[in-house]
Amino acid sequence: MANYSFQTWQTMNLATRENDTNFIIFDHNVPNHQDQETEGIVYSGQILGGYTLQNLNEIFSQYVKCDPIDFTAHTQLDNLFNKVFYVYYSSDNWSTYTRDLVSVTYDWSYTDNTSNLLSNPISKILDYRQYLLYSVNSYLMSTAIDVKVGDTTVDSVIVQNGKYNYVKKIDTIEDWPGEFNFDYSFDYLIDEDTIRPGWYYDLYVNNTRYIVALTCYRYCIYYLNQRGGWDSLLFKGKEIQNDKLSRLSYKKNYVAQSQDLNKVDYLTTIQETWQLNTAFMEDINSDKMINIMSSNMLFLHDLETQKIIPVNITNSECTHKTYKNQNRKLYTYNIEVSASQPKYRI
Repeated sequence: MANYSFQTWQTMNLATRENDTNFIIFDHNVPNHQDQETEGIVYSGQILGGYTLQNLNEIFSQYVKCDPIDFTAHTQLDNLFNKVFYVYYSSDNWSTYTRDLVSVTYDWSYTDNTSNLLSNPISKILDYRQYLLYSVNSYLMSTAIDVKVGDTTVDSVIVQNGKYNYVKKIDTIEDWPGEFNFDYSFDYLIDEDTIRPGWYYDLYVNNTRYIVALTCYRYCIYYLNQRGGWDSLLFKGKEIQNDKLSRLSYKKNYVAQSQDLNKVDYLTTIQETWQLNTAFMEDINSDKMINIMSSNMLFLHDLETQKIIPVNITNSECTHKTYKNQNRKLYTYNIEVSASQPKYRI
């Protein structure tokens, strides 16, 4: 079930309510619900004492979802990401009642985070061939998304009334700077024309600093994090692609000295898989790995071919690594993904 605004639930005091409670819940987007008492009702009934929060979770969760990212739209609104309801409740059979405004959001982080910023990337180093993804929650308020290269504003968007995803191919951002800074601290990086180490520039989205680098890395993954925002992770370690094959076949009658196939494969399923390794991690970044490892919506971007493939994580666990519990050694993560859509050959 989804989480809600913690302050709202404390105000309603539902978690500690012991009496049986009558509820009528209206969709906040229906303007005339007070005049037309049946319009916009999403629930009407009684919830037994002690089970109020659990049952409201079940009622509200069906209205909360996240759509797959649309890489063709620069700024997109996920209309069903946030929903707001009027909740009327009474514990004395409607002799008296209370009305509250309840905001329902997709949030599986299990933290009391009131920030409107939903993106929280594991690493802020991006390849210039990938997409910049940035998610904000602007429900009931206006939020500005300002994109800067250094101190120069190159894009600005005002968003409101929902969760917005800023999605843009980095090398198509307006006023592409054309020049990069130089830093030996980066790994071996590559330009379109020449090979040289350490070329990068700073890209700011509001107060979040990203480093856009000229790299020779091939894969990154875009994923829906626990708070419902979109992030990306560029893989800097060894990558292995593997095609797993499975076949359906039948056997024909044996014919002596025949060149016909006795066993015929009539359907071959090709399941593409990838083993991807991160760069060396710091403990603060390691804590965020659960966001990608538990995600149920991921896209693999092949930066060489520019293909974007929906994938699923196949890892069954996520170890919370630290410098200390890894025997004071540098550590990486291995992520295994498989294509969400297999290929077939008949």
